[in-house]
Amino acid sequence: MSKPIVKWAGGKRGLLKQILPLLPQAFNNYFEPFVGGGALFFELFNQGRLKGKEVYLFDINAELINAYEVV
Repeated sequence: MSKPIVKWAGGKRGLLKQILPLLPQAFNNYFEPFVGGGALFFELFNQGRLKGKEVYLFDINAELINAYEVV
């Protein structure tokens, strides 16, 4: 099981139960413009909902993105 590598202020981890039912069951690709700690990304990944999909993770914080690239 993959988990976020950081806990991010304003993160979505505490809102996953509310967010997940609102997502479409089927989608082509995954775009996350504000990845932060990646709670939603990791949850979808662990559920297997990202298999075979192009995944694009973005954040304006260059140091955060660098940390993801290093890991």
